[in-house]
Amino acid sequence: MKRALILLLALLLCFLHAAGAEESSGRLIAPETLQERMNMNPYINLFDLRKADAYADGHLPYAVSTPLAELRDMMQGILDSGYSYMTAEVIVYGDTEEEGVQATQILHHLGFTNVYRLESLEKWTGRLVTAADEQRLLGNLDTVDIYGNPVDSSLLQGYSLTMVNVWATYCTPCINEMSDLGRLAADMKDKGGQIIGLLSDTVDASFCPVEENVIKARKIFEQTQADYPHLIPSAELCWKIIGQISAVPTTFFVDETGSIVGSVYVGARNYDAWQAVIADMLEEIR
Repeated sequence: MKRALILLLALLLCFLHAAGAEESSGRLIAPETLQERMNMNPYINLFDLRKADAYADGHLPYAVSTPLAELRDMMQGILDSGYSYMTAEVIVYGDTEEEGVQATQILHHLGFTNVYRLESLEKWTGRLVTAADEQRLLGNLDTVDIYGNPVDSSLLQGYSLTMVNVWATYCTPCINEMSDLGRLAADMKDKGGQIIGLLSDTVDASFCPVEENVIKARKIFEQTQADYPHLIPSAELCWKIIGQISAVPTTFFVDETGSIVGSVYVGARNYDAWQAVIADMLEEIR
């Protein structure tokens, strides 16, 4: 009995040691699982541990540059500012497994309790984003329109200027200007321009389509004859655009690469007002 008890205690110590080692080095997260979480939540706490130049050359979508050498001071600054949500999920990655382990140990020491690490960037099979990509608001247009047709960045090709009108199905000023925008879209085609509508209320918090609002959008499209593409935002478009907008309609312009051109306009305008804005924009990019 005594020998069995000693053996049981030894096994328990081994288990606790292994669990403690796993906890201190961070729980591994598979690339496929990380991709799923990113699709569900673009506001994920995802830290890139490499140096700034490596981050700029290519990083995971939504990742924040937090070089390992600066991680402790950066996170301590956040804590000193009053942050206290220590159970928030944090995911880290670097070029090597060792970088992830070191970062996890730093975060645990600071009190974070829910830390995961991608083994290394080499394990990632998805796309990477460059610093230049992030400057292009519509650099990645992988989504669908209100009728479910797939859309990608080729939608911008051949147009020197694209007017992006962010609207919502509940917004009366948005709907009231759409007939004029339909006329403008026809006029712009001869000048190398186009209009795209981007719906702000057609996905829920999990970035899944809200079917009721999609149906409303189709009816509004048909009633106003706003004959230009109307897109349902992807998670990335929600993160980069919808989440940064405080009112609808909001309108901005991009070039053929998806990079923003000129000013951002909040509020509705009539045909003549928009025509003057577009004329100025086309003159600016020539």
